[in-house]
Amino acid sequence: MERKEIIAEVNKRIEKAAGTGELDLSYLQLKDYFVSLVPDIKGYPSLKLDRTRIGDAGVQALAKSPHVAALQSLHLVCNDIGVAGAQALAKSPYMTALKHLELSYNEIGDIGVKALAESPHMATLQYLNLESNNIGERGVKTLVESPYMAGLKHLELGRNNKKGGICGQGLC
Repeated sequence: MERKEIIAEVNKRIEKAAGTGELDLSYLQLKDYFVSLVPDIKGYPSLKLDRTRIGDAGVQALAKSPHVAALQSLHLVCNDIGVAGAQALAKSPYMTALKHLELSYNEIGDIGVKALAESPHMATLQYLNLESNNIGERGVKTLVESPYMAGLKHLELGRNNKKGGICGQGLC
């Protein structure tokens, strides 16, 4: 898809999402286009960006935006997100309403997990999926010992410490 087509599809999905509370942009290859779209994403309690390839730059743009302050659920499955993306989420004062965070099939590793676990902005999380993120024992220990993760009701850590997961093998 060309940039023009992607923007048109995003606008169509934004229109369709009006009043639903959930904006789903999954499977659109947004990549670097996403940064310019962040101002259009405001007021949604749920945002799905699975397999959009927004990477660290897209997550950083999202985390800096006051337009996402209402977010309660954020899906970022298989998006080439690394340590910088996880750190951006952790530092964001606009992520304090977040209850559900899907970060599976990325590459945040132990350092990214540490940033999330040590962030008071993540204290409202009840659901956290970190499946296939190259997380080792140190990362797991950091999560378990974090006072900010005490409210978690569901924590998914399967398929970790296996570099790349299915996305790294081009299967995502």
